[in-house]
Amino acid sequence: MTQNDHPAGTGRQRLGVDFCTGNTVVAMRDESGVIHLQDFPGWSRPFPSGVRERPVPRVPSQILYSDTGTRSIGAAELPDGTKPAGVARGLRYYILENSTVQVPAGGGCMKGYRNAGSDFLTALLTHAPCNSTGTAEVVFSVPVDAPCQYSAWLRAVAMVAGFRVPFVIDEPCAAVAGYGLYLSPGALFLLIDFHADGLDISLITQEEFSDDTRGICSHILGNMHDNTGGLGIDGWIVQDVLNRNRLDETDSRVAPILPLIRFEAGRVREALVLDREVMVQVADPVSGFSLRALVSRSDLCRILEERGLFVAINRAFDRVLSAGGIRGEGEERIEAVLMIGECSAIPCIQDAVKQRWGPKVHCNHPVDAIARGTAMANPKNPESNRIRNDYAIRHWDPGAREYRYRFIVRNGARYPSAGQVARFIISGAYDGQAYLGIPLCEISTAGHDPHGHIELVSNDRGGVQIAGPAPDPIPAMRPVVVNESEPTLLHASPPAQKGEPRFELTFFLDRQGYLCLTARDLLTGLLVKQDTQVFRLN
Repeated sequence: MTQNDHPAGTGRQRLGVDFCTGNTVVAMRDESGVIHLQDFPGWSRPFPSGVRERPVPRVPSQILYSDTGTRSIGAAELPDGTKPAGVARGLRYYILENSTVQVPAGGGCMKGYRNAGSDFLTALLTHAPCNSTGTAEVVFSVPVDAPCQYSAWLRAVAMVAGFRVPFVIDEPCAAVAGYGLYLSPGALFLLIDFHADGLDISLITQEEFSDDTRGICSHILGNMHDNTGGLGIDGWIVQDVLNRNRLDETDSRVAPILPLIRFEAGRVREALVLDREVMVQVADPVSGFSLRALVSRSDLCRILEERGLFVAINRAFDRVLSAGGIRGEGEERIEAVLMIGECSAIPCIQDAVKQRWGPKVHCNHPVDAIARGTAMANPKNPESNRIRNDYAIRHWDPGAREYRYRFIVRNGARYPSAGQVARFIISGAYDGQAYLGIPLCEISTAGHDPHGHIELVSNDRGGVQIAGPAPDPIPAMRPVVVNESEPTLLHASPPAQKGEPRFELTFFLDRQGYLCLTARDLLTGLLVKQDTQVFRLN
């Protein structure tokens, strides 16, 4: 099943992926510019849209590993609230947090969230019908504050799945494009993201990248977050249903079916997007106790008003506008108010926003605007075959008792490189060292190099030492180790001795922007790494 929209331009096929913590929506722009929302039978769950016959297919951002190692995409909790041990959910949240949590993946194996996320996205990308020829493009939406390594990870997943040119676009820009508005420097928008886990209201302006690619990116001038989201609203519906039946959660008859009531509350919240009223009916198969309640749109509006949600939304508007005023941006400059997230589909919430902002409000694509915009937009590749950040190998200076950095790739470097970009020798840090690590650090300098005078050089004993004075600390430019979750280790056999020159390292950049390593064991003369990809630079 696909869903069509108006043409968005012409060109080759492009897949737009809105990979979110709760759900993933995929849109495809065909050669004529028509947008199709991609359904994945067995994985997708329909979410009501403005047209009853055309719900938005969403895949829960979850994967289930069975005891035998098979994978189920979009695995969700059962209505009774239970879930198997092998479910990895909230994938994007844990990937962005660089979480070390692992889930059982069958056969005694464990999977981290980066690997689980790779399995999930690879399955979607390889089942998308638009890349049979291997010439399609894929674009991912990313949070404004996402680290560079997250974008690199997405691109690596796309290339493994066979897509020709992976791009990324920030979520506000995608929302603007998804609502059919123009991406232009200096434009000011109010973005309301009302999702399952909370409410975020942001005042956003758009600006050009500082390099020569002239791409558009978003800059947040003010943001307010409220923890009340769809799950919180579901809890309020549960309380209202129990109150109308003169029950509470501590009732011995209610406790066994409480997870079922919560599941029903979520279904009601979604169904009321289109329906005027929905029946809740839950029964305990053991005791025979049943619960019924008719929930209408007016009931939901009353619940939200009693809980003070509309007051909280208007208070958040005022605070965000105040933050914009401090930066010289008045609300009269706001071109549009964009509503995204599943709770932005609730009619009375849309009405409350329209009452404040009138015709500036765009709310007819709350759960698929980002996917549509991601497929419709023509993002410029920020790298343009250039590296945007500095990269260095971290090393410990025992005299100064702090880390130093040997820069191996500078921002602006082109890839693929014409030859080696760095060459040096590393030594053992202690006697009997079996593995020597190579911690690669990213320094987002945006054209300014605070550590430019630091350099490591080989000394007459073959080791590495600092050349030049130590820098003043610049907290805003703290380097981030980017290969910590997948460390690059060199196995020394026999083990290295302290101060003994052990490995000669050479680096180059390949056509995909990966930093590649060749390492020779100076003691045995053997190559322990040859043209090995270490990390995709940004």
